Amino acid sequence: MPNVTDNLDVIDLGAGDGRMYTLLHKNHFKSYTACDISDKLLALHPGGKKIKKILADLDHEFPFADESFDLAFSCFVVEHLTDLDHFFLELYRILKP
Repeated sequence: MPNVTDNLDVIDLGAGDGRMYTLLHKNHFKSYTACDISDKLLALHPGGKKIKKILADLDHEFPFADESFDLAFSCFVVEHLTDLDHFFLELYRILKP
């Protein structure tokens, strides 16, 4: 029986060392992208070669095309951002309708 998440392109904004991935990896996503400002934390991410790891500062334009992802999540991040309006506008831009 197919999983409801099988066809989802997912992005974890502020993925860090993959704490959320360890909770979610049992879901079989179409694609999983871990995005963080710290290359040192992304290097610790447990996703290995099965995921994309993107280095980016979420206070600036996200390095993703419009409507690239079906699902986005971000935990323990907003308190580190300087412009929440910009963050949510970028989030809206990269999510599919």
